[in-house]
Amino acid sequence: GERVCVSNRKTVERMYSVFLLENNIDDNSFFDKFIVENFKVVCPAGGIISYEDDKVKCSVHGDGNEKDDSPGDEVPWL
Repeated sequence: GERVCVSNRKTVERMYSVFLLENNIDDNSFFDKFIVENFKVVCPAGGIISYEDDKVKCSVHGDGNEKDDSPGDEVPWL
């Protein structure tokens, strides 16, 4: 569950960043609507997904950096 949640949140983060850029939006007030319209489930454990400090966070799994095996935050991986 946690690996799926981390992977899904990275996807949401990238897609939301693109959405903000394409629509010239500089605030995060659209995140909840964006999640509802584009994703059925982000966290398989039912965590509440939020967007803070340019990171997609989960109420169950945190921000994904604690156990992240990727070489760095700036390196995209699938």
